[in-house]
Parts: sequence; C-alpha cells; structure tokens
Amino acid sequence: MLPPLACGVQHPDAEALRSPGQLAQVPLVVCCSDFPYASKVVSERIGSRPHLLQTPGNLLPHPEAPGSASSAAAATMEFTVELQGVRDVLVLGHTCCATLSKLLEPRRPRPEAAPWYRDTARTRYLLAEHYVDLPQGERLLAAVCENTLAQLERLLEYELLTERGVRLHAWVYDERDLQTYAYDPASQAFELLAASRWLDE
Repeated sequence: MLPPLACGVQHPDAEALRSPGQLAQVPLVVCCSDFPYASKVVSERIGSRPHLLQTPGNLLPHPEAPGSASSAAAATMEFTVELQGVRDVLVLGHTCCATLSKLLEPRRPRPEAAPWYRDTARTRYLLAEHYVDLPQGERLLAAVCENTLAQLERLLEYELLTERGVRLHAWVYDERDLQTYAYDPASQAFELLAASRWLDE
C-alpha cells in the first residue's frame, strides 16, 4: 500500500488527467534514470514497448527553463507526439528511488545538480507541510508519490501536450510488493492497477 496523499493534483488544467483504464497502447513514459525496469513494468501492462524519457528522479524541468535538460525533454515530447502519434504520456515513479532520496537531503547541491534540486521544490514543501512526522521510510514513499504528481502537473505546462489533447497519467511501481498503482483523479489517490483496467478500449 502507498501512503494517502495530502491533496492530490490541484492544477487548473487537471481535466487532461485520465483514469487508470484510459491508456493507449504506446505511451511516452517519463521515468527515473536509476529504474532499469521501467520499460518492462509498462510493457507487461500494455503488450508493447513504450517510448522512454529518463531523467534523475523522473524530474521534468519547466519548459521555459534555460539549459539542455528542458530542450531535451521538449524535443522528446515533440518527436513522440508529432512524429510517432503518441496520445498518452505517463509519469512512472518507483518506491526505492535512490536519486530522489539524495535530492531531498537538506544539503547544498553540487552546481551540476542544482537545476534538478530546484525541480524538487514542490515535493520538499509538501513533505515539510504534511509528512514531517512520518518515519524516514514512509516519508520517502510519500515523497515518491508526491513527486510523481508534481511531475504530472509539470507536464500540464508543456503547451504541445495541452494543445494536442495528450492524455496524462501517473503510476508508481512499488518495489516492495511488485505492484503498480495508478493515480485516479476521481479519488485523488493512487489505486492498485488491476490487470483488467490497463487497456484503452
């Protein structure tokens, strides 16, 4: 089981989010660079190999942020949406995320990691506001869930996705019980993704 969320997605454009059962066959998956099984987790559900966008802690830069990271993310989205016809983008978090654990440590980051550290600001704020009394292990689980949703909200800032009506999803893979949980906008919670709910019909 994953911990309950503090508030769920609050973005004004949240109508772009879809329930767990509305996933097309070949999504673009935003996943963590230290999670080698991302493609396997998704392909076992949809029956085909997804497109991958791998970043530290599955963090997405603001689309107007300077630097190569935002350009790479935007270019990957444009290629998959415009040229490959992708209709769905999925943010995939994982519970044993060493990258996110390091990024959330209260220390001054090295210059090369500073942009990624800034992209954890919302997650760090929510941890301080709502999860401060949790044991360390449970705080990391909460951080993974909240960070996954924070990156889901970041996707709503990419005009290409909103203009093309791309559907957005968030999953968390729990490496403790090998189960996949999908964010349900209706309940504003991560729900166990049943095998019968994965296909877009």
